[in-house]
Amino acid sequence: MNRTGWQGWAMLRAVGALALLLLVAPAGHAAVPNTTVPDAALPDPAKPGETVTGVLEIAGKQVPLPPGAWVVAATGVQPAGTAEAPYGVVRSAILMLRDGDDVRALVEVNANDISVGAGWAAPCGNDPLPAERRLRYRSRYDAACAEAGETRLDWIGPPAWQAARAVIARDHLHLPDTMLTAMAVCANRQDFLEVRVHLRRVPGVDDDARRKALLDWAGLYASLVGKGLSRDLGGLLLDFPSRAMLLQDDPVLDRRLLRIEALRRTGVITPRAAAEQESAALQEVAMSAVDPNPRTNTLFNQITSPLINLGTAYSVTRNAALSVAIAASEHVTRLLLVSANETRWDAIERAVMPTPSPMPVLQHLGTPVNKDGLPRLQDLAR
Repeated sequence: MNRTGWQGWAMLRAVGALALLLLVAPAGHAAVPNTTVPDAALPDPAKPGETVTGVLEIAGKQVPLPPGAWVVAATGVQPAGTAEAPYGVVRSAILMLRDGDDVRALVEVNANDISVGAGWAAPCGNDPLPAERRLRYRSRYDAACAEAGETRLDWIGPPAWQAARAVIARDHLHLPDTMLTAMAVCANRQDFLEVRVHLRRVPGVDDDARRKALLDWAGLYASLVGKGLSRDLGGLLLDFPSRAMLLQDDPVLDRRLLRIEALRRTGVITPRAAAEQESAALQEVAMSAVDPNPRTNTLFNQITSPLINLGTAYSVTRNAALSVAIAASEHVTRLLLVSANETRWDAIERAVMPTPSPMPVLQHLGTPVNKDGLPRLQDLAR
């Protein structure tokens, strides 16, 4: 967070603390606007055997689906564990995309059924994060991340996966031993949504290049999952990871590339025009993504402020040693006051804001493996 000077910053923090205290609810928790959509206004969730295109409805959330006719293989709830938060249950769904008798792709979804009010603790895991995971953003009450890896499709998994395996066996469908996996997790103060897309390997592609492209695609997909969490997809969908290298670390640029991709897929603009616009977008820096005051909290300010104080002190005292002592003492005092102000503000925030709810421990289909096919030490979602 930018600082433009202790005096102004301390005033802003004091005003913020007062506003925060005024917003405290009678029970001691901060008042939060209810963004949950009433159940009566939500579309009916998909049922096993139904075909879904575009968007899957589950637990009041929208899941963006890559192109194709996705069959809901099974739905269910995660096995009951130690519930330390009033989220009800975690609803699960397994969808499959068929290519004749082959299963081309699977989508695995988990979402909480009842909204909480204090957010979720470490929905993307604790630091240090695995190398395969890309953190898109994280604050006290929301987070989004993506990850790429491989999954061995054994019988390990939640009840929904057991039911889906039974459907696959009943219909004599062919399922590969392992599949590439792109995972996206998004959480806000009320809800979380975790989606895993399992894809068949593309032959002839280098493993490192494949993992990089899949992680790029997962990061872009996570931005759509975040919109689905707040039911704000607005028709934005994403193709399979063929155009994954477009992903950047700029959310403004991400949204622009998503819009261009949507126009290309719907035929509004030609593929050539889309490629030209994507290239131009990558070379342009959106002004809304630029710090309006780029000198704030930079090395320039940190150096010039003591120098100005030194010059002012010398113009008054005409004594070099005394001027250095005055400037140094002012700088040290300022740092101590800023640190004390930050510490006090954090203590007030911890006292009046509720503690985030622990993330439920989820079971997932199959076993995450490394590039040698061996089980990974950490699970993809934790």
